[in-house]
Amino acid sequence: MGTRVILEWSFSPPDYFEEPLQRSIGDVSLRIANSKVEASLDACVYGQDPGIRERLQTEVMSRFGAAQLVNQKPYELSANPTIVRSEPNGRRSVVAEPPGLAMTIVGHPVDIQVV
Repeated sequence: MGTRVILEWSFSPPDYFEEPLQRSIGDVSLRIANSKVEASLDACVYGQDPGIRERLQTEVMSRFGAAQLVNQKPYELSANPTIVRSEPNGRRSVVAEPPGLAMTIVGHPVDIQVV
């Protein structure tokens, strides 16, 4: 098995889905269970398709939106996935992007709030 890229999102509540969900979407294996969403694919596929991360984010969000129509419960989903690169020799490298910065300017003096 070659190098894999795994995109991981966290969500709450942990019982948002009644049972674990596993789907194959093209070259991607998507698993939703235990407060975590994992999208796993070959590193070459990930590297050659600059739009795949955004499409996977959209896919994950649509799964949650569809579940919300049924269960009528609110949920929280991490804004950005953690990206894990898993090598065949067991080495793993992890990239975590913090959420965006929001700034509020109110009159004088300037007030900066990190959200």
